[in-house]
Amino acid sequence: MGKIARGEWAWAAGFAALVLAATTLPYLVGGLSQTDGWRFGGFVLGVEDGNSYIAKMGQGARGAWLFTLPYSSEPQRGVPLFEFHLLLGKLAGPEHDAQVWVYHLARILFGFALLLVSYLFLSEFLPDVRSRRLGLVLVAVGGGLGWLLALFGLDRLFGSLPVDFYSPEAYTFLILYALPHLAAARCLFLLGLLAYLRGRGVVAGLALLAASLIQPLSVLVAWVVIGMDIGLALLPARLRHIAKHPLGRPYREASPWDAIRMSFAALKTISISAPFVLYTLYLFSVDPLLKQWNAQNVLPSPHPLHYVFGYGVLAVFGVGGWRALARRKPELARFVAGWALAVPFLLYAPLTTQRRLMEGFQLPLVALAVLGITNSVGSARKRGADRSDDRSDAFSRQLPGADRSDDFSRQPPGAPDAQAAAPRQFHALLIIILSVPTSAILLAGGIAAARAPAEPLFHPADQLAALDWLSHHAQPGEVVLSSFETGNALPAYTPLVAYIGHGPESVFLAQKLPRVAAFYRRSTHAADRRRLLDDGRIAFVIFGPHERALGDFDLNSVDYLRGRFTSGDYAVYEVTP
Repeated sequence: MGKIARGEWAWAAGFAALVLAATTLPYLVGGLSQTDGWRFGGFVLGVEDGNSYIAKMGQGARGAWLFTLPYSSEPQRGVPLFEFHLLLGKLAGPEHDAQVWVYHLARILFGFALLLVSYLFLSEFLPDVRSRRLGLVLVAVGGGLGWLLALFGLDRLFGSLPVDFYSPEAYTFLILYALPHLAAARCLFLLGLLAYLRGRGVVAGLALLAASLIQPLSVLVAWVVIGMDIGLALLPARLRHIAKHPLGRPYREASPWDAIRMSFAALKTISISAPFVLYTLYLFSVDPLLKQWNAQNVLPSPHPLHYVFGYGVLAVFGVGGWRALARRKPELARFVAGWALAVPFLLYAPLTTQRRLMEGFQLPLVALAVLGITNSVGSARKRGADRSDDRSDAFSRQLPGADRSDDFSRQPPGAPDAQAAAPRQFHALLIIILSVPTSAILLAGGIAAARAPAEPLFHPADQLAALDWLSHHAQPGEVVLSSFETGNALPAYTPLVAYIGHGPESVFLAQKLPRVAAFYRRSTHAADRRRLLDDGRIAFVIFGPHERALGDFDLNSVDYLRGRFTSGDYAVYEVTP
């Protein structure tokens, strides 16, 4: 790793602050766009999940240390999941607005930390200041070519959005924009891998253990990456020919001592980080509600061509970068090669959460792409020259503040670096131009949506009045029946449970949706309506515009529903014995 000077950290911190300020703009616009009739909910991206995060924070604010599904009416025992959000709720207190503020403060703080840790990770691969800065820009605001698909009307190619528009595991910008818990988990994930690369198995294990408390799947990815690295290092001699360098030079073979050291470091890393991952797997295998939640939490990887559009530009430059890395730091090249080989199997493994297993791969791919940019031009100037290998990073010696002690930056005396500067700058500008538009579209779209009060980003004042009444008159934990849309907001504003309201977290949602729709229809048999109220342990029923869209049943026509509150188009009914 090249030494990181204090000035580099200052630049990285300033850039991180600028990016986080930009991602905060839509939320500030949303707050300023509130009117007497519309209140901003605090989210512009992934609103349904955003409300669920606030609901979890609300549980923590009310003293919970164990999580229960706020969108499922079934009796539950608490489980040690989502501790990140429960802790944020304890910091924020019970008020919704305070919880939103604390959530975004955490987004900014952990997003800032993530960019600094990303810079540290990139410095393991990149030898000089300019390369690292370009790498951090691409990690922070880079995307794929999804914007081109959208431009040509192919935004639903193969039945899926472009992956850079919705997968935070694949693109850091989405984490910075909306997801503080993934920012915290990514920090620990990267620190764990860095510690492993430096042979510090205990430190790596502790970092991944902490990551497992936030996002256990990221630890599974780390285990696979480490396992692939060990596997390639121990590759039998008869198979070495398949692991040759593309230029015909074989990998530097790991010595027996190196192999033993790596194996012990990996064993320590995995054993220390395993307990909570294994406990989580156990919970999801024995708890029927968690099993059903996991079955509904389907996050498939899109068609492989979406990843080609998403990462194709980086891969084109990355091939040359990997060759340069294999010449200079074969151990790192082997590590990245193992990760790259594992990615297709992770993405299409027989799991419900396939796309989450892309965790973090953007960073080594960006590092390889930047290395490719900074090496390919110099090599092309003198094809076939034996010393071209040493000249591949020659420009870095002439950079102000570059670390000349790093073996990447060796350069034959008198190498004409200036001849390659313009092509390198062109390639760097090209990759930025191709990568940034998706993030710019997401940011501009968030600002535009935040300027126009409407659901789901905003909530009608009458709806919030009904939820406020429930907060003060219902007992915490009681179940409320409503439409899916109203139910999604309900646990974020009240200490109550929504019968339906979230895709994965409303267990048995496919069976519940038609029953809810039937409840609000006039033609439904009275016994079926009462059966739903009894089966769901429902204490209150909301009737508003979304419920009215489901049917025309008059809730005042039955004696087991008593009107308790009305505000505009919204009414709250209590279920009586």
